Amino acid sequence: MLLRSSRDLQLLFVDFVIRSGRALLYPVYKGTYERIVPAAGPNDRRDLSIAQVKDMQRSIDYLLMRPDIARERLGFFGLSTGAVAGVRFTAIETRLKASVLMGGGILPVRLPPETEALNFAPRIRTPTLMVNGRSDFTYPYETSQVPLFRLLGLPPERKAHVTFEGGHIPLRPHEVIRTILDWFDKYLGQIEG
Repeated sequence: MLLRSSRDLQLLFVDFVIRSGRALLYPVYKGTYERIVPAAGPNDRRDLSIAQVKDMQRSIDYLLMRPDIARERLGFFGLSTGAVAGVRFTAIETRLKASVLMGGGILPVRLPPETEALNFAPRIRTPTLMVNGRSDFTYPYETSQVPLFRLLGLPPERKAHVTFEGGHIPLRPHEVIRTILDWFDKYLGQIEG
């Protein structure tokens, strides 16, 4: 179920980032939460995709204005729909130094080419970790997860696909969290003090 307001959001799946000592910005992209927009025409998906990329870029612009943010250590963490959008985001945004896409893959529906992950994944240069449940019914392992991973435009040493027992949100949260934090430590540096 999608929440209608970001005020109802529980940070259950991202609070570990904050507890690890890293800053976290959770943008409310156009088309999500209280920013839902009705689809009215054939170009709406494309226009929404462009607006979401702009929202993400403005979020990074904001972070870079803050003196308490390490500008060369920006990472991206996308969960489910955020992981799907993260393929577009990390293909376009060069200021990100590491990316984690959790619970995502190639969508099983045909999309306009200008929004399709198949067209963005080969352009990704940001080190990317995919984290998935092996039994994910939304993004099945063989038909969704593996094809996306193969398409990532990165050498093998700069990408990883880790699967865990479970469905869309993998089981074993401590192992999942450790895997994600290790990836950020590797590419963004460890947290000091």
